[in-house]
Formats: sequence, C-alpha cells, structure tokens
Amino acid sequence: FLYGNAQNANVNSQTINTSGLFNFTGENLRHVDVDIFTLSASQGVSFVFGDMSSGLLSINSINTDGSVFVDASLASNLDIDVENVLAGDATFTLGSVSNSSYANNISTINLDGAFVLDGIEYREKFSTQFISAQNVTITFGDLSDAFYASSITAETFSFNGGDGANLVNVKDGKNDRENILVAEKYVQAGILLNSNKNGHLLLRYWKD
Repeated sequence: FLYGNAQNANVNSQTINTSGLFNFTGENLRHVDVDIFTLSASQGVSFVFGDMSSGLLSINSINTDGSVFVDASLASNLDIDVENVLAGDATFTLGSVSNSSYANNISTINLDGAFVLDGIEYREKFSTQFISAQNVTITFGDLSDAFYASSITAETFSFNGGDGANLVNVKDGKNDRENILVAEKYVQAGILLNSNKNGHLLLRYWKD
C-alpha cells in the first residue's frame, strides 16, 4: 500500500496473508483508517505514517517470522490499538499524541528477538498487558503521562522515562543492570519487579 500524495486511506480487511513483505506507506495522508483482523506476512510488516488530522491503526493479530516496524513518529493524532504481535522482533515509534482518545495500546507482544518502544515524543498513557522478548527497550520522553504493564519477561530490560514530572526512577537492587521508570502517581498503587526461576525479569502493575 503506497499512497504517494493521497490524502485519505481506508483499509478494512478480515485477513491479509502474504508469503513476502507487507508494506503500508502513507507519509502524506491526512486521514487514516486501517482496520485489519489478521495480518500475516512471512518476511515482515511495515507501517510508515506522516502527520495527520486523525487516524486509526487497529489490528487484532500480526504474525510474521520477520520484523514488525511501525513508524508513527510524525503522527500526533494516530490511535494505535494492536491486540497481538507474534514476530521475530518489533520496533514501534510513537508520535506526539496528547489527546487521551488517541492513547496507544499493544496488548500482547511475543517475540523471538528484540522489542523496542520509542515514545520520546509521546505525551499520553501507554498500556500493554504482556511482553515477552529476548531484549526489551522502552523509552519515554519528559511529557509522557504513564506506562501500564501486567507482565514483562526478558533477558535484558531497559526502561527510560526522561526527566519529566510524571515519571520517576525505580531502581531494582537485585538487578544492577536494570533501571525502571514508571508513572509516579501509580507507584503507590503497586509495582513489583523481580526475577523468576529462569532469571527473567517480571514487571507487574496493579491498581488499588
């Protein structure tokens, strides 16, 4: 899907299945509505968005042996809602979303390799339920509101939340190489970081 100078894109599909690469490029789009139930691409999945007045990326399941790459760094009004990602590795770059109605969510991420979430420009709350990957790197900026996670399992885990008022350092003394930052107003609700019997790190969050 290469949109060139097009202004609007609407993709609604129950199933997309390819033995090659799936590419969606819409850097000049002003409105995007992508609703896919199952997206399967053996070699990889790529989405690239530009700035837009409104947008939705809704996918129930992404399945690939390759990489998932989502670049929404310029998209300040894109709602990303992905239920399941099963892939070799994945990189998501979020835009400067500041409207709560566009708050991004990726429910389940299950990878063989690395997961990178770049939210340096992101200004809203980000939520996920389950992340499992060899390496997990999560970065938020000074204006990011909050990060929710139920479980993170990784060989190496890095979480950096910048120097803003909403995020604070929480240091795990048992794992000197790990540095966790979480939303300050949710620390009181409960954050548990520990290692399981295999040495993997687990991060659990719960509300009162």
